[in-house]
Amino acid sequence: MSNLKDNFINTSEVAKLVPFSRSTLYKFIKQGKFPQPIKLGERIHLWNKADVTKWINDNFGGVQHG
Repeated sequence: MSNLKDNFINTSEVAKLVPFSRSTLYKFIKQGKFPQPIKLGERIHLWNKADVTKWINDNFGGVQHG
């Protein structure tokens, strides 16, 4: 069974993978243009790593930054 740490990434890790700022990341989330995070608290957001990787592949041909 895989570890939860292997399946989910936090905001800092997402920000390293995408070629835009955190403010743009949150704008895209609000507009429905980026996968929605799982909110564990007011300031704790996690993303399914597979969803983020798929989004990067679909939108940037697999080029990851960071």
